[in-house]
Amino acid sequence: MSLSRRSALTVGAGLSLAAAGGLAVIAPAPAAASTQALQDAHAAAGRARAAYHLLLESGRLPALILDLAERIYERHRATEEALGERISGARPAGLEQPDVQAAIQAANTPTALIRLMRDIEARALAGYLAQDTAEGETKMLLAAAAADGAMHWALLNHTLGEALPRQSLSAGGSLPTSGIE
Repeated sequence: MSLSRRSALTVGAGLSLAAAGGLAVIAPAPAAASTQALQDAHAAAGRARAAYHLLLESGRLPALILDLAERIYERHRATEEALGERISGARPAGLEQPDVQAAIQAANTPTALIRLMRDIEARALAGYLAQDTAEGETKMLLAAAAADGAMHWALLNHTLGEALPRQSLSAGGSLPTSGIE
């Protein structure tokens, strides 16, 4: 039997998700450094989820991007919950985000709103990648959250018709932003 490249990737992704799901059930409590990393990443996921909530509630997103924004919101909610399950006493982030609210009000075109969504992804991604003290399963979970954030950022960047950054992140490049940091 021969697997196509796509089939192999699909099977590999499914096995990774199944393994991660199984680990969540039997995982020991994270070490102190990993707990702090989880708390910081949980806050980043919560800020992103809350920012998308504000965008969706604003009624200002164009119809063509509304479905995408709803799906990304749900993905951030799921990430926030997955991270929160590993932290004792974790609470969802509140909606008080004056910087996001001001950016929504200042956005005067659909393109500006999509750029704001892209900036939210860059901010969440930075929050996940900054957690360099994570270990073991926590490190895998944060890598998955970062991969989701990078995928969202790239999808929104493509929606804007903008090119990828010239230099990769691993080579010292950075994601361009245009609004909130």
